[in-house]
Amino acid sequence: MAATGTKLGHSTGQGIPVGDPEFFVQRVADSAVTTERRSAPMRMSEALWGIRWEEILPRQIDYDVVVIASSFEQSLPFIEANYSRIFEEEEDARFSHPSSTDPRVRYYRTVGDFFEFKQGDRTVALLIGTAADWSTYYIRSAAALPEVQGKKLIQRFFPEMFEVLKAGGVERVEADTSPSNMATLHLLSRLRFNPSGTVLTDRWGAHIKFTRYLDDAAEQVFLDQFCTGVRYQRRKHPGLRRAGRIGERQ
Repeated sequence: MAATGTKLGHSTGQGIPVGDPEFFVQRVADSAVTTERRSAPMRMSEALWGIRWEEILPRQIDYDVVVIASSFEQSLPFIEANYSRIFEEEEDARFSHPSSTDPRVRYYRTVGDFFEFKQGDRTVALLIGTAADWSTYYIRSAAALPEVQGKKLIQRFFPEMFEVLKAGGVERVEADTSPSNMATLHLLSRLRFNPSGTVLTDRWGAHIKFTRYLDDAAEQVFLDQFCTGVRYQRRKHPGLRRAGRIGERQ
């Protein structure tokens, strides 16, 4: 996938190759070595898979947009200012000046990976992921301001993100969305996520669960045990890196 105005494999002005999976895989290997030398508290992705996003990013997504590794505290202003508008929620339905003793804050500080998409000094999109278990990564939230959704910034980052996770040992990526969110349903299908179940919660109602397998053996088990007919997942998909739009959170 080529970012706008930049050829595949070319270096950006920051010296970061665009669309070069081998570069990101090598950064994961380097990150794992650094992990052994650190004694400071680490996030779950680092503890489980040796992935330090701060050492892998930034990465240029568009000619004027860069994705950086962020944190809960740095991302909170964007969440408070924009999530109710993006997700069409009530004002009290998301974080609202949480205290440091709020369990959600402690959870996200420990488990959350935050990715801010910066247009200059302005955050225009935010992606949040968490480790679901030792082999599964969960896309918890993906949100872009309406005025940049046409740029499809977040899913243009997904292919490289999946390469990093796979190199670290992650076998699958999971997401879920409302049955009425047609844009996200379409996008997840384009990204080769398999419908793999339903989720019923008191907070978000009924959601459809999707799984994108990074490990061929794990996907083969899914196909053998739960699927009949045409195995579309076994086909090659050169168009996987094309963009779309995702927007659902939990």
